[in-house]
Amino acid sequence: MRTIAPKRVSHHPQGQDDRGLQRLGDTVPGRSVAVVAAAWLIGLGWVFAVTPTADPAAAPSTLGALVQSVMLISWIGVITGLAARQRWGLVAGTIGGVVLAAGGVLCLVTGHTGFWIAIQIGVGTGLAAISHRVSRLA
Repeated sequence: MRTIAPKRVSHHPQGQDDRGLQRLGDTVPGRSVAVVAAAWLIGLGWVFAVTPTADPAAAPSTLGALVQSVMLISWIGVITGLAARQRWGLVAGTIGGVVLAAGGVLCLVTGHTGFWIAIQIGVGTGLAAISHRVSRLA
């Protein structure tokens, strides 16, 4: 028996690239990887240098632990994705930058003070912007 498959309807306007998720596996040029990796190394180095040490007596909140877990997973994704020169590493970098900035905002909300929070928010926003921009250009 012969089956006729219905025609696939696209929800994208004519001429728009509809590869979407398929692009996550694309190889990224080495220069782009180097730029993003350098930005991450310098940015995180700066954040870690100005962030005060945590109080060992204070119990971490559930939200703080969740943010730290997501941040760690995204950093592992950045390292792995950039080492493999895959576009999904840049997407992980965008997510990691946003989570880093959100962590700074949560510090403000929970009563922490200090100029280091502004640096964390600024670096997180910058890393997200660089990773996103390079992922769109590469």
